[in-house]
Amino acid sequence: DAIAQALPAGRSTLVFVNNRGQAEKLSKALDAAIAARGGDLGWLLPDAPGLGSQTLADALKPIVDTQGTPSPVVETDKGYYLLVVDGVREGDLTFDQVRAELGATLALDAYADEAARRAAVAALDEARAGTGKNLADMFEPATETPGPGVNPEQQLDLQQLLDDPNLGEDVKEQIRQMIQQQGRSGALIRESADVPASWQAQAGGASGAPMPVTEEPVAAKPAEPAAPPRDLMKASDEVLPKFEEVAKPMVSRLGPMPRDRKDVTGLGESPELIAALFELDDGNLADRIYQVKTRTGSAYVVAQVIKRERPDDAAFATQADDLVAQLAEERGEEIVTAWLKNRCEVLRETGKIRIQKDLLQERDDKGTVHQIPYDPCAGIQ
Repeated sequence: DAIAQALPAGRSTLVFVNNRGQAEKLSKALDAAIAARGGDLGWLLPDAPGLGSQTLADALKPIVDTQGTPSPVVETDKGYYLLVVDGVREGDLTFDQVRAELGATLALDAYADEAARRAAVAALDEARAGTGKNLADMFEPATETPGPGVNPEQQLDLQQLLDDPNLGEDVKEQIRQMIQQQGRSGALIRESADVPASWQAQAGGASGAPMPVTEEPVAAKPAEPAAPPRDLMKASDEVLPKFEEVAKPMVSRLGPMPRDRKDVTGLGESPELIAALFELDDGNLADRIYQVKTRTGSAYVVAQVIKRERPDDAAFATQADDLVAQLAEERGEEIVTAWLKNRCEVLRETGKIRIQKDLLQERDDKGTVHQIPYDPCAGIQ
């Protein structure tokens, strides 16, 4: 009865009753985004609604054709639910039918990005307020490394092991090599679209390199003009929708990292941030925020340099042979992979590699054939 009373007539509302038997609005019990829509789950596929529960999915199927009629009370391990179907649509949809959903998705991304930017600017303002504190003293440490690369906690643990007087020198030497291995990077240098530079330089060597291919390389498309850089520090008076509380900034200690790369070790890609880090002195705070491209999107960063070190020629000389061998092996793998990918793309564009498209097709429930996209070169990386 409590559930039925809480279900507004004629609305697609999902109501949750907790174990204490008290009916609660979605703003307290369910996902905030769904709560903001009054329980409207949007358009779902009857066979795969994505409700997070097979019990709920099974309860949805019988009421698809009985629009406006609530389902029986559905019990799951999380509570009790009612489902109502407001409408059904089939076949190809026009832009007018889907533009509100497309716009909502784009708006959510844009609003979330702007909220994150403002939070980063606020964090920078707080750090520059004359407290004299390092970022690590002002914000909570991140629970995990935010991206691929060196785990700063692991880096710190290795450094602590080096200070242990009970470890033998041979063990410490292995630890030093591990630290250097973590921070090492190498550039891929090529002199031709077809033949790797290292093969050209050693053409007379014993190891046989693949012969250069004679086909003309595919002409590259002209580059699009670069968009003007965005001023990330520019104030905005745009009113954002009401969010749940934006997560507070957290501190991650990253590095070491060399200057000749685009990505920030352990975070993501940002050539601007890399360049800025090498302009700062020890302990200095960057005077602006930076945007970093991550695997899942982007993030905004407030940066502080903890310590810069110049190469130690004497220390390098003792390990140069091993480091050069390791780097040569890595570069060799990168060069071979890049060459293979380039050749695959050239052969694909010139029709030397063809796809049997009839093996890459699927049919929908109406029998319409849809081609499955496939790139034979995508797996070479």
